[in-house]
Amino acid sequence: MSDSSPGAISSASSNDANLDKMVEHQKEMFNLSIKAEMAKSEHDYNMSISRKIGEAGQKA
Repeated sequence: MSDSSPGAISSASSNDANLDKMVEHQKEMFNLSIKAEMAKSEHDYNMSISRKIGEAGQKA
């Protein structure tokens, strides 16, 4: 017997909506993790440049 009752259809669409929300949430979390990695990389780069400038200043 197939699940074509209104309750089953409603449940299936609810499950699809929940799945869509979970996918969107995962996309957002992935984007945030990429942004965090980029910010950390930029910070590390800036700290490296600052260290090199400081060392050059001490030598001068």
